[in-house]
Amino acid sequence: MSDPPKHDLEPPPRFLPSSLELYRQEVPLIILSKELEQRLRLLIELGKWAEEQFEDAPPDDLLTRYMLGQMVNAGLCASHLLVHSHLRQVINIAWSFGDASLPLLDRIQEGNLRLMRAAREFPTIFTFRFSTYARPRIRKAIEGAIDRELRQAGYTQRQSSNRK
Repeated sequence: MSDPPKHDLEPPPRFLPSSLELYRQEVPLIILSKELEQRLRLLIELGKWAEEQFEDAPPDDLLTRYMLGQMVNAGLCASHLLVHSHLRQVINIAWSFGDASLPLLDRIQEGNLRLMRAAREFPTIFTFRFSTYARPRIRKAIEGAIDRELRQAGYTQRQSSNRK
């Protein structure tokens, strides 16, 4: 008996990381102190204020427009840092819905969109943490996406509550 022919190609690896595993590896682990979170909130507010002022600034006042532009950028950077530091929270909330009709990555996407909106809306007068403010909003966004998916599939509210 002869041996089977050898191929130059290597067999594909037995384990390829899933999209979720790749995403989790890319999500940074950033833990913000309460003081830093408060400073970020103030920078976001300053950026929103500067954005409003920028529109009203005279076009020929270049220095004012430059300074306002820098404040807008600082607010956007603060918002990005606040959002990135809470991406793992979105994954955990989306995961907690278990075997929902909506795929996990779609639930994460819905939660991330709501997280970004919450970062822009978060008032500076609140003394509690951003995660406390964002958690119910993220949950509600994911629940809404699951409900829309169930409605498209033809489920009624009663049928979907019986599935849980």
